[in-house]
Amino acid sequence: MLISLKDHLVKTTALGLMLGSTIMMSPAKAETSLEGNIGFTNNYVWRGMTQTDDQAAISGGLDFAAGGFYIGTWASNVDFGDDTSSEQDIYFGYAGDAGSLSYDVGYIAYLYSGGDDLDFSEVYVSVGANGFSLTYSYLVDSDYDADSGDETYLALDYELPLSGDFGVSLHYGIYDKDSVADEQIDYNVTISKGDFALTFSQADDEFFPGSDSDMKAFVSYGISF
Repeated sequence: MLISLKDHLVKTTALGLMLGSTIMMSPAKAETSLEGNIGFTNNYVWRGMTQTDDQAAISGGLDFAAGGFYIGTWASNVDFGDDTSSEQDIYFGYAGDAGSLSYDVGYIAYLYSGGDDLDFSEVYVSVGANGFSLTYSYLVDSDYDADSGDETYLALDYELPLSGDFGVSLHYGIYDKDSVADEQIDYNVTISKGDFALTFSQADDEFFPGSDSDMKAFVSYGISF
């Protein structure tokens, strides 16, 4: 499902903004649907941090929805400078509308192939209205040294459809880890045209001292079937 920047996704990537492959599905519908998607980007960036060492990524996902409930999976190559080769996300939840307010509540597990003690899971809740959405993610479990609630992520997004199949999305996120003294802030601007998106993203480097905190610009393309 190509979402043309209409819904914020917990996985804050240009691919995620273009594809309904992770979190924040469409409002509840009576009918069932099964949809797949595939995406390409020259840099997979999640919460302001590259997941591919600033290199390209190919991703794909599959989603099933029925009456507001949904379940799906999404996968991409990654590069953390070790033996980790891929990420697979599994998620489920319920999304709908209450008057002019949209909402989404769910669970997502991030699973990594080849790496050691990297897997983790979160629950999330998102509400949206008038182009704005607010999403809160809460760590449930992890294979690394973090307990439930030790990490949270709060994201505020605004999406503005424009004429001619253009769209603009603004994002601001706060990633809080108990193991790190300061919060990490990330923000981005995405300009979309049809199936293409251009994103300018930046994050401070509190989590990874010495890492590259320069602004990243990357292009993404996504299709659904």
